[in-house]
Amino acid sequence: NSNCEAASIESVTVSAPTINDDNNKNIPTNTIDNNLETKWSATAFGTYLQLNLHSIKKLCSIDVAWDKGDRHENNFMISISKDGKTFTDILKGTSSGSNNGFENYGIVPQVDAKYIKVSFYGRSGQGNNDSDNNNSVKVSEVRINTAASI
Repeated sequence: NSNCEAASIESVTVSAPTINDDNNKNIPTNTIDNNLETKWSATAFGTYLQLNLHSIKKLCSIDVAWDKGDRHENNFMISISKDGKTFTDILKGTSSGSNNGFENYGIVPQVDAKYIKVSFYGRSGQGNNDSDNNNSVKVSEVRINTAASI
C-alpha cells in the first residue's frame, strides 16, 4: 500500500528463552536491527515475538524475513493489542518456504495497534536434518508497516 511506511519499533520481547547456541548471539533485538545476517531463534512451540510501536498506529502489513526461509515453511499467527494485555488474532498464515528475503503479510482491513505479537507454530520443508527440531523458529528481521502520518 502506497500510504504505508515502516514504523519505528520501540522494543521487542519474547515468550520463551533464546536457543543457547552461538554464545547467545541469536537475541530478540536481532529481529529489528535492519540486518538480515543476524537472527533470533527459539525452540518452543507457540513462542512469540511481541513488538511495541510506542503509540497506537493503523497497521497495514507485516514483513518477516525468515532465516533459511527458502528451506522451511513457518506456521504463524499475528495478534494485535492496544494495551499489551488483551490480544486479538488477526492473521493466521504459513510462509512460502521459497524466499530468503522479506515476505509481506497484508492486514485487511487495517487495524489500530500498539503491540503486535507474532506467534510461531512449527515448520515443515526441506532441511529438517538441521541440528534443531520442527518446533524451532528462526527469524532474521521483522518490519511493521503502518499508515503514513499526514
